[in-house]
Amino acid sequence: MSWSGHSCGLAETGEIVCWGNAENGALRSPPGPFDALSTGTGYACGLRTDGTLTCLGQPGGLWSFVGQALWPPGEYSQVSVGASFSCAITTSQTITCWGREADSEMKPPSGTFSRISAGLTHACGLRTNGTVACWGSNSDDEATPPSGVFSHVSAGDWFGCGVRENGTLACWGFDEYGQASPPDGTFRHVSAGADYACGIKSDGSVACWGREAEPATTPPTEAFADVSVGMGYACGRTEDGEITCWGQATTE
Repeated sequence: MSWSGHSCGLAETGEIVCWGNAENGALRSPPGPFDALSTGTGYACGLRTDGTLTCLGQPGGLWSFVGQALWPPGEYSQVSVGASFSCAITTSQTITCWGREADSEMKPPSGTFSRISAGLTHACGLRTNGTVACWGSNSDDEATPPSGVFSHVSAGDWFGCGVRENGTLACWGFDEYGQASPPDGTFRHVSAGADYACGIKSDGSVACWGREAEPATTPPTEAFADVSVGMGYACGRTEDGEITCWGQATTE
């Protein structure tokens, strides 16, 4: 939902709505309706209601030169956009990836998956048996998730986080700024970003941790249904359906 001074969301009609910095050209949103949306560095991919993909980005921006625009045909159930690559889950629950490959991030493992998350140069997926598999760069063990059963997973820059079956958080990888040291408590959702992460607790409140100083790691007090972490700021959808952002450049 958020990246590099831009944010996008899905309206109730299924149309994509974008806002923020349009320094490299206006974001041109294709007509919907869409079921899901994921954003990366200067581009985004939407999953249409018929299961097909459409990607969009800044004209002349990085996205059009490294292959993100060459999304594969077919029908999909989920899509996740990273820094310069994307991955999607097919209707047969296998994973396909495309874009620019820096460190094997476009070589997903075999098997069946229910969730996918693309990060900077690695990605993680939630297998249908609840275990987590990661691939790509592993310089800081970001592609070495812990064992166990999870309900949610998110890949950040050089780290990842997941919600265990019992609601507790587990993070792994680069931890210089505390981004791989999550708080205690029970959670239902987590989103990993550049050097920090945010999670939705079981009561709907949001907790953030990691490098970013205030206000990026100080979320509002509303109850949230969804949250997405960008670079220096985050956006969330409240339980009332409103979009709220906090941190740097949230008013552009």
